[in-house]
Amino acid sequence: MDRLQLGIVGLRNQGREHLGADGLLKYAKIAAVCDTDERELDKALAEHGELRVHSSVEEMLTDTRLDGLVLALPHHAYANLWERIVARKLPILKEKPLGRSLSEAFWLFETARRNGCFLQTAIQRRSHPSYAYLKTLLAGHQIHSVMFSLHLGFDPVPDPAGWRGVPEHAGGGAVLDFGYHAIDLLLFLLDDLQLVSASLWRGDKPATAERLESEARLICRSGAAWVHIDLRVGGEPDPEDSGRFLKKELLTIDCDAGRIVADRSKVRVNDETVFECKRGWEQAMASQLDEFALNVLNRTYDQESVWGQIPAMKLVEQIYTGAGIVRPPEKSGKGGSR
Repeated sequence: MDRLQLGIVGLRNQGREHLGADGLLKYAKIAAVCDTDERELDKALAEHGELRVHSSVEEMLTDTRLDGLVLALPHHAYANLWERIVARKLPILKEKPLGRSLSEAFWLFETARRNGCFLQTAIQRRSHPSYAYLKTLLAGHQIHSVMFSLHLGFDPVPDPAGWRGVPEHAGGGAVLDFGYHAIDLLLFLLDDLQLVSASLWRGDKPATAERLESEARLICRSGAAWVHIDLRVGGEPDPEDSGRFLKKELLTIDCDAGRIVADRSKVRVNDETVFECKRGWEQAMASQLDEFALNVLNRTYDQESVWGQIPAMKLVEQIYTGAGIVRPPEKSGKGGSR
């Protein structure tokens, strides 16, 4: 079976994570990259050798040797590019979130569908070996309560750099940005998540549409289980370094088998380690790229791969509404943006 030839659009953060997984791929090959920053293109060439490089999306779309696209652009960039991209009719693996809002997510999906363009969303935590193992481990168990803490360890006071600090570009703060990972992972593990309450804060004041949230405390239900989600740009103060914050990613589940504690490096059941793996993203990125490639190569275009993101988008929408945050409405029409 020939490997799918993929092109990555956007070489910051997630785009580089996708490129870094190239050596682990079985069914795909990163053949081309695209970025407006020549330094990023030079770096990609220096690190990965034979790549076709493009300096614009328009140029990338003329690359006739590609079988699919991996899109890792800023959230707001899609509004004005999407119709040109899907007109190319190449299968697309788009980085999360599916959209900045539920209505934008539907617009992106429906526009792709009308153009006969297969669309799949990339969201790596559900593909990470540790959480994939946890999914299997939880099968058949009755869950009593869940606590997921995700702290980035950054200074929460200044606005995020670049487009993430612009509300209409980012679409939201902690919830839509990294909190989306927590929401998607919990939906993956639990199958259902119903919002009970949401409290969003920026420092010592409630967040607003103009003041993006740096912290969010969410309470949900999944069946009979209470689910608590703690999202922080900062985190607990570092006792060894004043002014700094501790990173944290920890999932604690109480169930009929006892207490299960998991992160990206291991899974423990009642204080006994039952699974260990590398903490990095390489394997997770490779798994979702190969899954996408197999869907395209075998023409198994399972629309659940994208429709499965709609519950996450609905919950994000409910969180902002529940916290009393009215986000700017989107403009209607082609290429509209908020």
